[in-house]
Amino acid sequence: MTETKILPGALIPNTNQKFICKDQDLIVANNKTFFTSNFEHNRAISIPIAHHDGKYFLNDTELQELEQNQRIIFKYKNNPNGSTGDIAGVSSKKNRVLGMMPHPERAVDKDLGSVSGLTMFRSMISGF
Repeated sequence: MTETKILPGALIPNTNQKFICKDQDLIVANNKTFFTSNFEHNRAISIPIAHHDGKYFLNDTELQELEQNQRIIFKYKNNPNGSTGDIAGVSSKKNRVLGMMPHPERAVDKDLGSVSGLTMFRSMISGF
């Protein structure tokens, strides 16, 4: 989505140059979206990550625009890959698209380690 300019910035290799695959704590930075309406604002959730090119890079102007327009949806609690501003998820200008490196689809069953992803999918269903 960054390459098509639906979302600003770019995804580049992680700071440590290694593939990272583990559960990661995120903070819900904006719960007023179609994707996050069932979350509490600033709630910590656990979502798996699995990426090598997961570092989200933005210039200062792009970061300011995202912050001013509340388009930062998720932030890493402990940034594992060096993403600008600890960003884990952002929305498009009209909030119709969410781009994130963590994998909520892998957090939908207790047997998988987390059900935090279910809340995101329930938010989307209740938004219809």
